[in-house]
Amino acid sequence: MTVAQDIIDARENVRKLDSESTSSPWVVLGVDKNKLVLVGQGDDYENMLPLFKSDELMFGYAKIVTGDDMSKREKFVMICWSGADVGLVKRGKMITLRQEVDEIFTQRAKVIEASDVADLSLESVKDQLIKAGGAAYGSSTS
Repeated sequence: MTVAQDIIDARENVRKLDSESTSSPWVVLGVDKNKLVLVGQGDDYENMLPLFKSDELMFGYAKIVTGDDMSKREKFVMICWSGADVGLVKRGKMITLRQEVDEIFTQRAKVIEASDVADLSLESVKDQLIKAGGAAYGSSTS
């Protein structure tokens, strides 16, 4: 599998570690003629959501900061998007494409499969990441 350099560069931008940052860098991949293509990238998670189209197969990858006042953790989430208006034949291609995307976005805490943007709100994704992490201690009072 050959991955386009712009996709690799976008992935690395998301992975950059910056403990002081509160931004949520992201990248969205689409499909053009059975090939993955870069659709968009940015630093504000909410700006990613409008890119997911109801008639497309797409993939998202984002860094989300979770934790509390005592400890911040950067977690990566991969989104497998199959819009509500995607036909069965096109939906079947998700399996092959997902294998390619799994090789690109290897570092992740959670994979979310979605067809409705409402399921991808930042709060919902943070909640899922916290649950996947297994430890949620809340705020410290000491």
